[in-house]
Amino acid sequence: MLGHLFYRFLPFGTPGFRVNCLSCVCGAAAALLLFLFCQRWYAARGYRASCGWALLAAGCWAFSPLLWQYHVQAEVFSLNNLIVAAQFLLAQLHSEACMPVTAPGASDTDPVSDARRLRARSTARLGALLVGLGFSNQHAVVFYSVPIVVAVLITDASTHANVMEASFFLQLAACGLLGLTPYLLMPWSASRGELPQLGSWGDQRTIEGLIRHFLRREYGTFRLYSGSDAVYTSMLTWIRLYGASLSENFLVVGPLLLLAGLLCALRAWRRDSMGALVAGCLLFYFTIFHTLANLNVNDKTLLGVHMRFWMQAHLLSSALMVPGAKMLLQLGFGLDLDRSRAPPSWQVLAGAAAVVALQGGLHYKVSDQSGNYYFEQYGRSMLAGAGAGAIVLSKGDNVVNTMRYLQRCENHRLDVRLVDQSMMSYAWFKVMHGPHLPGVVFPGDVAYFAKEDNLKPYSTADFLEHNYKDRGPHIYICGGFKEFDDHSGGKAFQGAGDFRTIPAGVCERIVRASEWRSVDPRQVLRENAPLDIHHLYTKKTLKSLYVPELSEITLIPKDSRVRVQLDKYDARTWERSIHTHSTQAVQRLAHWLVMWSQRNDDNTDAFELSLKIITESFKMWPDTDLHLSSIAHRLYAIGCARLMNKRAQKGNMTTTFKVQKKDCNSQLVVEHMRQYIALEALDPNPKSRLNTDTEKKIVRSHTHTHAHARACMPACMYI
Repeated sequence: MLGHLFYRFLPFGTPGFRVNCLSCVCGAAAALLLFLFCQRWYAARGYRASCGWALLAAGCWAFSPLLWQYHVQAEVFSLNNLIVAAQFLLAQLHSEACMPVTAPGASDTDPVSDARRLRARSTARLGALLVGLGFSNQHAVVFYSVPIVVAVLITDASTHANVMEASFFLQLAACGLLGLTPYLLMPWSASRGELPQLGSWGDQRTIEGLIRHFLRREYGTFRLYSGSDAVYTSMLTWIRLYGASLSENFLVVGPLLLLAGLLCALRAWRRDSMGALVAGCLLFYFTIFHTLANLNVNDKTLLGVHMRFWMQAHLLSSALMVPGAKMLLQLGFGLDLDRSRAPPSWQVLAGAAAVVALQGGLHYKVSDQSGNYYFEQYGRSMLAGAGAGAIVLSKGDNVVNTMRYLQRCENHRLDVRLVDQSMMSYAWFKVMHGPHLPGVVFPGDVAYFAKEDNLKPYSTADFLEHNYKDRGPHIYICGGFKEFDDHSGGKAFQGAGDFRTIPAGVCERIVRASEWRSVDPRQVLRENAPLDIHHLYTKKTLKSLYVPELSEITLIPKDSRVRVQLDKYDARTWERSIHTHSTQAVQRLAHWLVMWSQRNDDNTDAFELSLKIITESFKMWPDTDLHLSSIAHRLYAIGCARLMNKRAQKGNMTTTFKVQKKDCNSQLVVEHMRQYIALEALDPNPKSRLNTDTEKKIVRSHTHTHAHARACMPACMYI
């Protein structure tokens, strides 16, 4: 709703830029509210120069890499941070309103007491409204709201006794429900007979559907994943990972300062109830949320997904670090910064500003997203490879959301019919989104398997049989097939049922198995123009592959391939995941050329081109992801072995000794086979590792000398 306002009324920029601006505003407002909360809390603790200490806490939080990353992109988390910061500020204001009046002779009927009582009531109402709004935005806020609500009720009951009045308690409940009213827009829109926008989730036309959506049952209530292969991680591992994140985001000393702050808050819980509340909220959230967390953190991308839910925890941690730092300074150096000889407030403020400037300066390079157009390039690259009127089966958030944004928000390639495989597995998808996909046939009610007896399931093979047309429009698969589908995994270019795939840029095009062997290489090279590897093609190669002119291939502008700054985006980021996908697409084209050459009398020009493409792909992999290039090393060894054998046959030679060249020789074959074996063993996922016993036997039986290495050529050709 807020994003729509920014989209409608911000007069410049793309739709994505305008909604990103909303996140920036929410992030800045969250930092401001955190500053105000910390200033009042620290002042209540008796800190001198409380503004300086509050600036230190809020500034270091705002300029930490994790927060910076999500405060400049369209996501729910910046608004979630704003709501959590507002809740703690209101909790502090309520705590101040519930402080006893210490003036001599004061009574409960004094005007001062009445004013505080009214202030406590108003802050409680506003806090209840924020609880509802927070739940409407993102469910994780409940782990912070519950302790705050409990603390407010207890504090109010022991002082003003507002909550003991039934009318006031009903007012609080009404304010909370008012915050949930955004959910009412869904059944209201459905009742008007309007179809939901393509990409919207669920069917809210019934009470049951609305409750299912409200509780996020299809995702997993209060969980991040609902699949059967969920992985639960030990609490010690979560503590270690969170400590590493604190160190990364708070100038290395974050974990030490947080431990000291927790100890300081818990020791003073009787005289500082707000410190106890902050520490209790952090521990409550961390324990409950990570007990329910079920993503596989061995996958760096999934760890990055989980880390997004640490931003509010970092907010509380940064607030606790200041008391921790003051305690450590007193214990280690005997400095009590609140005594009469303490430095003046302006010096504390200047020191805090210097630390915040250091925090921002150190993390500016990695956090600067002004040149990040990678997802736009990625989405355009996928859509560029799709033919007119194509059906695109997508898998993965980064795949479907980039293309859907370009279609819905920038009106780009509206002819492409985008069908998400995950959504196909829900019964509401056909009913709610089918009308948006003209000409697409759904041969049943729900894809893959039916959770209800009255629903008819269908497989991907069934879907392809009903929608495949020999003369087009074509069907493409982007991101691969769903793991639980009925396609035969483990084989290169194997599709679902009687279908195969061929490379088509970042995606793959579906063809019948009977047509796969006769695919025209001209068409394949033309469809892979988005990979932007034209500089590897030579006229001799193109002529051999029956492509008359290079211009037939370069139909798409150069620089369309996604080139991510690998030193800026690590394996936990979505940018690195799309880089991996794009690089694997380059390897896939080389793989297809090797297989095509084998079926076409070992075409030497195709082998040479495939080796060039493989060599180009080696340059794209960062050191941390080298295991993903293992299959490319195997391809290089096989392709090079067959190329040398074909060159020897053309020269009527009995051995390959005279065809040893710089780009392809016996030593390279053995070396790439060794690389394949070594890198395959580095794959962090044991289930995806391939059996390398055959390759190990070949390598063990030969040395690096040319005389012995040449003997492995026949074996390498047929593995």
